[in-house]
Amino acid sequence: MKLSYFLIAMMICLSFHSCISNKEKKPAEILREMSRSPDSKIGSENFQFSLPEGWFRVDTILEGNKITFLIKENDNLRPIINVTNEFMRNKSHEAYVDGTKGELLNNMDVQLIDNGSFPVSEKNCIWYTYNRAQNGIKREMAYYSIANNGVSCNITAGVNPGGLKKYKQVFDEIVKSFRVKN
Repeated sequence: MKLSYFLIAMMICLSFHSCISNKEKKPAEILREMSRSPDSKIGSENFQFSLPEGWFRVDTILEGNKITFLIKENDNLRPIINVTNEFMRNKSHEAYVDGTKGELLNNMDVQLIDNGSFPVSEKNCIWYTYNRAQNGIKREMAYYSIANNGVSCNITAGVNPGGLKKYKQVFDEIVKSFRVKN
């Protein structure tokens, strides 16, 4: 009997201790910890885009990663853009983007369509377009990468089938308006 009371008391103490030591971390601490991990993905609201009328921005956290959504309202083609940042792991910008393509081709039902680059805020933006099918849902996609100090700002845009011809120029213009806030 005394042993069971001891075990219960020990579990309560351990639970209490874990609650106390589990204090909320400041954003700078979280980013510092994340930067130590080679697989870490970081997000930041430290950028801005000029959005066309009818679009809006949502900054949120999904599965521990900060992510920005740029969403067009009331359109059956369902255009949406998501923005994340990722450390490039000391790779060149071109090698990093080639790696994203390789991951895509190895892990999804994807057909590459086109690729290219253009300047954005005195930086180079590398892009490619592709069709994908995932869980029976087809989407036409455009991926953009803007490198800054070893971090890639990954911008992925998607629309329902038949929409990429209509929205590719809109996506390009949104990406070209990308600016880092001071």
